[in-house]
Amino acid sequence: MEFALTDDKAKDYYYWLHDTLMPDESFYTTLNFNGTICAPGSYVGNLEEKSHQYEARYKNWGHAQPKYMGGKKIKCQGLWRSDICIPGVSDMSKIMRPNNTKLFLNKVFQDFDYLTYDCLEDYQRNLTIWSTSANFTFDDSHYRNLTFVKNKRDCN
Repeated sequence: MEFALTDDKAKDYYYWLHDTLMPDESFYTTLNFNGTICAPGSYVGNLEEKSHQYEARYKNWGHAQPKYMGGKKIKCQGLWRSDICIPGVSDMSKIMRPNNTKLFLNKVFQDFDYLTYDCLEDYQRNLTIWSTSANFTFDDSHYRNLTFVKNKRDCN
């Protein structure tokens, strides 16, 4: 994050994207995959192998999901906006399931379904309480073995 906020090339690119259709998505994707920018932690692996790059983020485009996400269509009980599901409270059972490897939820509109936010906050609180118990151990092997983690750029 510090790089995105302080590097001159990153800042110039951010301002150049100002009037584009999806500046945030273009900005972070470019920082992650453009070797000439050399953002710390960016991807240097084979671009054909990057299919798991968003494994830690839950999202629903309404079409069949990639194999690593189960390979089947997922209904959207929320709101469709720009070809992606904005989850509503009825979608939370898909997100808050045991052994879920997703750390982030893509696209939540606070003014669409406030109960979605309430559920997420409650879920996060419960996970935090549970993680402080003596019986909890976090197994990060799933994340350490993701292609984009194993193939990160070292710009030093």
